[in-house]
Amino acid sequence: MVEDNPYAPPGSEDQPAPLPPGTPPQQQRWPKVIGIISCVLAGVGLVSSPLMMAFNELNPDSQRFLRLLPDWFDSFSTGSMLVGLLFGVLLLVAGFMTIRKRALSRSLHLVYAWYGLLSVIATIGATISAFGGIETTYLSAAEQAGVIGGMVGGIFGAAFGAAYPIFIIVWFRRQKIRDDIAQWVLLP
Repeated sequence: MVEDNPYAPPGSEDQPAPLPPGTPPQQQRWPKVIGIISCVLAGVGLVSSPLMMAFNELNPDSQRFLRLLPDWFDSFSTGSMLVGLLFGVLLLVAGFMTIRKRALSRSLHLVYAWYGLLSVIATIGATISAFGGIETTYLSAAEQAGVIGGMVGGIFGAAFGAAYPIFIIVWFRRQKIRDDIAQWVLLP
């Protein structure tokens, strides 16, 4: 049973106990964690996009499959990967700036996150449009399965890609996080 202290000011039970004099303030760990996660995800994107582009160009099976899709989808896919590389660099910079506690990192993360959500919507729409228009009547069973798998994989892959952008938007909108960032260095 907790005893009430009659000498404590009203409402003090809701406040944490003050730190003893000379105790350093508690360090913020979240900037390092968020920064490292951003850098790792950016690194994965910066490595995987060129590899996927090379795979699509050099693999004959991939080329045969891409010929089933409308011509615009190949341009959309290549353009998305190239723009994705730019936003991967943006996320990498945002991650490093978050680790170094630079206030601009919040804005960079939010630009990345909103682009990511728009990209997901565009990718899902393009995938449904491109794969839905394939005439499967003359395809083998394996090719038909590939078309269905490509469509489902494209939709789920894009939706999975929305997880970190949504997290970033929610995270950086929290008042505690905004208060922490308000104390950071403004310039890079």
